Amino acid sequence: MKRPIDIKGAMNGSRLVTLPHLRPEVERALSFVDTSKVWLEIGFDHGFRLRSMTALNPSVHFVGLEVRKKRVDELLLWATEMGVENLLPWRIDARTAIHNVFEPGSFDGVDILFPTPWWDPKKREKRLLIQPEFLTALHRCLKPKGVVHFETDVQEYSALAFGAFEETSHLWTLVSDRAAQKRPRCERRSRRQRKCARESIHVFEFCFEKVS
Repeated sequence: MKRPIDIKGAMNGSRLVTLPHLRPEVERALSFVDTSKVWLEIGFDHGFRLRSMTALNPSVHFVGLEVRKKRVDELLLWATEMGVENLLPWRIDARTAIHNVFEPGSFDGVDILFPTPWWDPKKREKRLLIQPEFLTALHRCLKPKGVVHFETDVQEYSALAFGAFEETSHLWTLVSDRAAQKRPRCERRSRRQRKCARESIHVFEFCFEKVS
């Protein structure tokens, strides 16, 4: 295995993938995404959307990344009980996975919905997701014309994320959400999406497409 890029983050960051007993998880993930169409959701929370998408898009493989063990265990149990084979929930920091696990051209698209803004400066430095370095690595992992769909109800985070995409604008082009018809069908909302709709909270949303 090549020497991983040093990434600080949750769960020991990049050091996680160097542990021999976790190598089978890495190999399983690489094998799972080796197919014609793969979609990634980062921070899937309760996994409501993934449950819907796996049923409505049986030919698509879905990967869900989440650091909270309870949420991953819940979705794994559900997938096992329902016999769902096109879903891989994985407990790993997304930055570690994107920088050090997944190969170029692994994904057709990525959903990043309501990531935590991490107001504490120390936690923000360690855990803030949408930054130019991450977007550069994510670009590598997408197939040509792959898309990144982002949502947040925090205006400051929206501005920060949009700024990060602009800083890497040679890699991305902004497209309307309606134009991203390649996104898989989904008939359920995440918990946060439902809360925003119920309480009329404004959601900042944009979609960027990979420039080949």
